[in-house]
Amino acid sequence: PAVIFSSFSPAGPTPPPVIGQHTVQVLRDTLSYSDDIIKELLESQAVAQSEAL
Repeated sequence: PAVIFSSFSPAGPTPPPVIGQHTVQVLRDTLSYSDDIIKELLESQAVAQSEAL
């Protein structure tokens, strides 16, 4: 068993992201793509975005 150093209890596991969940966020924030480029990529189906949950 793991050593416990405090009374803090970690949060339980969460489900993984769905495919495409963070596509726009990564393109915009990490790769600095413009909204126009992102729109073109989505429309051409070069990238995919999941529906909002």
